[in-house]
Amino acid sequence: MQVRCVEAKWSLSLFALFIVLDLPVQAQETVAATDVVTPLVATPLAAPNPVLGADDKTHLAYEIVLTNIAPSTVSIEKVETLDADSGAVLGTLEGDSLKQMLRLNVGGNGTELPGGGGGFLFMDVTLPKDAAIPMALKHRFDLNVTKPPAQTSSSDHDPSPEPPQDLVFVSDALPVEAPAVVVAPPLKGKHWVVGGGCCTPYSYHRGATLPINGAIHVAERFAIDFVQLNDKNMLFDGDMKQVSDYAYFGDEIYSAADGTVVAIENDLPEQVPGKLPEGATIQMAGAITRWWTSVTAAMPSMRICSRAACA
Repeated sequence: MQVRCVEAKWSLSLFALFIVLDLPVQAQETVAATDVVTPLVATPLAAPNPVLGADDKTHLAYEIVLTNIAPSTVSIEKVETLDADSGAVLGTLEGDSLKQMLRLNVGGNGTELPGGGGGFLFMDVTLPKDAAIPMALKHRFDLNVTKPPAQTSSSDHDPSPEPPQDLVFVSDALPVEAPAVVVAPPLKGKHWVVGGGCCTPYSYHRGATLPINGAIHVAERFAIDFVQLNDKNMLFDGDMKQVSDYAYFGDEIYSAADGTVVAIENDLPEQVPGKLPEGATIQMAGAITRWWTSVTAAMPSMRICSRAACA
């Protein structure tokens, strides 16, 4: 009888709590048994679009913003990408492969986020060309969390930190959107080299996460730099800052798809490589900076390479 009495009091107290909070009992969301309170918040920036790469594989490229909202350090041991429907593991990042794809906000790469720290995780889920594309993805995070030292007022010395704890959780589903639109190449001829492309490790284009007007934009996820080598397999012959000394200066650019021309701007002065023009906008500055990075990285020692060997 006493047990029944305790249960009745608990039920009555719980009901009274809902009444005091003015919350409808039936409308409360049920927390699943697999839900976990986590110090790490993982927020995808955008849903991926399947893209067929030059390696003849399908790539799902997207970014996840990671934030450690706890005061203690969070070490990310492993990240698995799952098919949200079947639970099959589609890809795994751990060790060096995880480190090279996780850029910390404080600079550099790593797998440890200090208290209040964060970073960008650049995902590249690679599938065979003919594999079925999942409708949605989930991510299983394997963490090691260092507990903060317990606070006591009875001692005048620093308390010893508690041992780390292991934590595993699965994120909410991220939908996979329609495949990317296929367009024709805008250039013709030989000796063209593609620089700064997607996806692993992330390039200066892929890693361009731009905070504009309070939001993060990833406008260069699939951006590439087209540069053409001359007959000597060199990027330029003469003055690096003279555009006419580059092999592809004056080449024709072709429309990559059918469309209607709605505006033309053709009165801008020739750009001096590596120098921003006066009155440059954010868009112009970003494009020129990226171009100059590719130029300085592709100096005269550059050679043309096929998949098998260099020419």
